[in-house]
Amino acid sequence: DETRALCRAQEAAVLLRCDGVAAASGVTRDALLSEHPTLASDHVSIIRPPHRFEAVAAPLPPRPVRRDGGSQAGGLVALLVVANLIPRKGVGGVLRVLAALRREGVVRWRLVVAGDSGADPAHASALRRLAASLGLEEGDGEAQVAWAGRLDGGALERAYCEADLF
Repeated sequence: DETRALCRAQEAAVLLRCDGVAAASGVTRDALLSEHPTLASDHVSIIRPPHRFEAVAAPLPPRPVRRDGGSQAGGLVALLVVANLIPRKGVGGVLRVLAALRREGVVRWRLVVAGDSGADPAHASALRRLAASLGLEEGDGEAQVAWAGRLDGGALERAYCEADLF
């Protein structure tokens, strides 16, 4: 359908602009390479979910960080996470990484979290508390998290179109 085609085209454009791509498994890596034949296989690294980091044989080589900013006003990079707010989706890990980026001053960003909190309301509340404890909800215009809730149809499509990275 049209929305799926738009998402695939945007995904292809984003992947080709990335310094590197992380996949959570070999299956996901293979699917990415199959779906995007112009993506170089050495451009995609496998990083297993946090509970399995010890299984990664060697650390990823450092890659230069782009500092030219994103598409948003003031060079903010617009990030989007679309996931139900449940533990296995790893949203807490995303928040921790973004907090580290903020501390290091590597990149200015704004994150929109689009996801249903109803599957695990306690975990969803814990994520909001984590974001607050990490200083990510200060609303200073530099870097913050916006909790959009569940998005469908046009709202979800707009969120993808407005994101620099998802």
